[in-house]
Amino acid sequence: MKAILIGTYYQILNFLRVRKALFFSFIFPIFLYVVFVFVWGNDSVTYTKFICTGIVAITVASNAMMAIGRIIVQYNRNGMVRILKTIPRGYITHIASLVLSRIFLITCATIVLIVISFVISHTIFSFKDLLLLEIGICIGVYVFTLLGQIIAEFLEDKHSEGSILNGIFYVIIFLSDCFYPITDMNPAFAMIVSINPMTPILHIMRGEGNWFYVLIIEIILLQLTTYIISKKKKQKR
Repeated sequence: MKAILIGTYYQILNFLRVRKALFFSFIFPIFLYVVFVFVWGNDSVTYTKFICTGIVAITVASNAMMAIGRIIVQYNRNGMVRILKTIPRGYITHIASLVLSRIFLITCATIVLIVISFVISHTIFSFKDLLLLEIGICIGVYVFTLLGQIIAEFLEDKHSEGSILNGIFYVIIFLSDCFYPITDMNPAFAMIVSINPMTPILHIMRGEGNWFYVLIIEIILLQLTTYIISKKKKQKR
């Protein structure tokens, strides 16, 4: 446990040295919030909470897909996994530290966003709201890490990997209810939104409906796909 905590600390330090990562995790979410609340209305507490949770979900998906799922695949490709596995519990400790550091940083970014929302829109989140947000963050990191791994595994060309992952990421967020309930705008999107991996995460964060079974099925399918890909990779070797 001590090794994981130390590893998490150093992962956070590494993150803080990358200006691009800092911008997209802390500054860009605030920019999005300011733009959307002034476009769609700053006088509705319901919408300000709606957009806050949507932006947090986007931050989760971005970090999990690009900075965890993709990195795990790169470790497998460049031989880092073999090196880490020579150290007792080295691989598990390293991955656990990576995941925990991202959850911690996303939580910090969420706190900053909530403070900004309170200052600009006087939005108050209850303890239950905050708890649901944190649960959504943890589950979202797990789901989108698996999704990022699966997509990165299918992309053999590492040079195009980032752009394709970004493209899929944008499709996920714009065909979801992150910014606005798009199914209210056009019912034709209802089917797409219902199968979007972002949807159950958003519902958890917003405390809407019972999406537990949908989420379990989603996780099982993603985990099974990851396992099958891993087995096939080992057979090729």
